[in-house]
Amino acid sequence: MITKNNLIEFVLKLEPDFLPALERERREFSGNEITIGLEFIAFSNFVSDKLELGIYKNAKKVFEGIEHLLTKGVADEEIQTLATTCFLENIQNLSGHGRFPETSFIPFLGPESRKFCKALDEFWGTKTPGLHDDDK
Repeated sequence: MITKNNLIEFVLKLEPDFLPALERERREFSGNEITIGLEFIAFSNFVSDKLELGIYKNAKKVFEGIEHLLTKGVADEEIQTLATTCFLENIQNLSGHGRFPETSFIPFLGPESRKFCKALDEFWGTKTPGLHDDDK
C-alpha cells in the first residue's frame, strides 16, 4: 500500500529527474516542515514544466502512475486525495491558464483520472478541451 511514508519513493521511480527539483524545494523550506502535499505539488509543477516545453518523454509513465494511485487498494485515501487535488487539479488548472495545451496531458489520463478531471470541470463550471470528447 502506498502511503505518505513511501509516496515520494514511488514518484521518484516514475520520474528520477524530479529529485533535484525536490531537493531544491526542501532546501527552500529549510527550518520549516515541508508537507507531503507541498512535495506533490512540486512534482506536478515539475511535470507541468516538462509539458510546457513539449518534450516530456515520461508523461505516459507518470500519468499511469497517478492512475495507479487512484486504483482501489493501492494507496490510502490521503494519497488518492493528493493525486487528485495536488497533481491532477494543478495540471488541469495550469493548462487552463494557457501554460501548455490540454492535448499535452489529456491523452495520458486513465479512466479514474478522467473521471476526476471531468468532476472538477463540473464543479468549476468549465469544460477542458479534449476531456469530454468521449461524452455522449
